[in-house]
Amino acid sequence: MNYSKLFRIKPGARVKLKRIDPAFTAELDDKKHARKEVEKLDKKLQELQFRLYAEGERSLLICLQALDGAGKDGTINHVLAR
Repeated sequence: MNYSKLFRIKPGARVKLKRIDPAFTAELDDKKHARKEVEKLDKKLQELQFRLYAEGERSLLICLQALDGAGKDGTINHVLAR
């Protein structure tokens, strides 16, 4: 599944969170399948982070918006703990 196309927000677009299904599972049947997908994406993220760091020319701004208890802190810890 191409998550970057699925979740990309075009510049100037308005986001309406009520239109986003909180039960979205990306058609993954269970945690075992989800874990494999996360491991694959994690490897790609590590690769891209290294390239961005090695280039030394750009910055990255990540905006996370969610309700309390949605996992924002855990996401930040996981992504930035490299």
